[in-house]
Amino acid sequence: MQVLEISASGRHEESVSRMLAREIVAGLEAGNDVTHSHRDLADGLPFVDAAWIDMIARARLTFRYTADGPVGLLADKKAYVVVASGGVAIGSPADFATPYLRHALRFLGIADIEFIAAEKLNQSGEDAIDTARVRIAKLLHTRQPEKKRAA
Repeated sequence: MQVLEISASGRHEESVSRMLAREIVAGLEAGNDVTHSHRDLADGLPFVDAAWIDMIARARLTFRYTADGPVGLLADKKAYVVVASGGVAIGSPADFATPYLRHALRFLGIADIEFIAAEKLNQSGEDAIDTARVRIAKLLHTRQPEKKRAA
């Protein structure tokens, strides 16, 4: 299994979304043969060259053009999206982030998307984090694990 972790929070070590994403990656790695790559967008993006080829929307790599319009090439991939917010609930009228991320991922062909929310942290604090952890545990428990291959 290949895991690409993309971090974008500028809070770095104090970031709730980074902490929860690390927990998801650790859960995916437990008992599985995983190759883990991490990209940190908060540190700025490097110049595009052959070594950072995995820019998100790339014609002929993550999508292709057809006579009927673009078609995503990542249909067999799954996305776990961790969203932490101080006051905005996912699905509320003020939530612009998750609909945008869902649209961008579907453009690439990824329809299997799980959002994990630590929302309203300013009001709920640790309860919001605990709720997100319960969701992570349920998602990882129901996922069919890939067994480590014998060497």
